[in-house]
Amino acid sequence: MASGNPACRRLYLSLLGWHNLLSCAVDEPGALIAAATVIFLRELQFWRGFRARSGTGQGAIVNSWWQEIVNMLVSEFSDLPSATEFARTTLRLAIAAALGGILGLEREHRGKAAGVRTHMLVAVGAALFVLIPQQMHMSDDALSRVIQGVVTGVGFLGAGTILKSTSEETVKGLTTAAGLWLTAAIGIAAGLGREASAVLCTVLALIILHLLPKVWSRTGRE
Repeated sequence: MASGNPACRRLYLSLLGWHNLLSCAVDEPGALIAAATVIFLRELQFWRGFRARSGTGQGAIVNSWWQEIVNMLVSEFSDLPSATEFARTTLRLAIAAALGGILGLEREHRGKAAGVRTHMLVAVGAALFVLIPQQMHMSDDALSRVIQGVVTGVGFLGAGTILKSTSEETVKGLTTAAGLWLTAAIGIAAGLGREASAVLCTVLALIILHLLPKVWSRTGRE
């Protein structure tokens, strides 16, 4: 390491210093903060000087590496290239989460297993599944296959909420499973930019889940 790249050699010595510091901290924990501060200031001074000398030679190579890393990070986070696209994506995901949370709150209020968080995650996940193909400019056929996969996957998730009693006559959880399935549909609508349809469907779902049981109880229907 003594004859290698100065930056690599310094990095090796820094790691060795931190290793020794942690080893000593086991026996003398009171000195950990002071020693860590000294090492940090020493390394900060070195790297500032190294950056100042990086106009040519090995310093320029290191700067080139860092620039490539920065460019890679920028390209990886370039799926939202404009403020308009960022606001649109945020709005659709937020609406999906809010509408899913409303349905989940009703289910949680009735003591069901799938509550607010479950419904919110299902709605946001469904919205994201249809948002990504739109950002990638995929064809309508490809988007249709994605939606089919979401519907099938949520169906398996809803099946986990269905419980059958030992009497083999009572089945519980069907309404919650159907609610999860509907929540995925609401998330898909929000992800496709059909927010008004998603809100309308949520209102209808609340009427079905909250008002119809009261009407049936008054009419004597179970």
